[in-house]
Amino acid sequence: PRVVFAAVATGAADFVRLAESVARALVIAGAPKPDKPFHPHVTLARVKQPPRGRWVPIAAPDAAIVARVESLALYRSELAAGGAVHVPLAVAPLR
Repeated sequence: PRVVFAAVATGAADFVRLAESVARALVIAGAPKPDKPFHPHVTLARVKQPPRGRWVPIAAPDAAIVARVESLALYRSELAAGGAVHVPLAVAPLR
């Protein structure tokens, strides 16, 4: 695995609707239509080179982590020699 993530369970349908709305607006603005379906998640880490040997999950697939999300942030990823640099572009509070 190259990405460690936590899937969103509660409120996932709301995030999917939000992503679809953003995708529609971007297509109207001239961006290409997304080629993959959106799956609400939080990326916790990315791995450039996976370790050799057997990989062991850090939590059961149905393990729950509860977190209150109060805002969404939009970042631009700029690739650099030392890895990606994430530059915040906008923050939107959630109700």
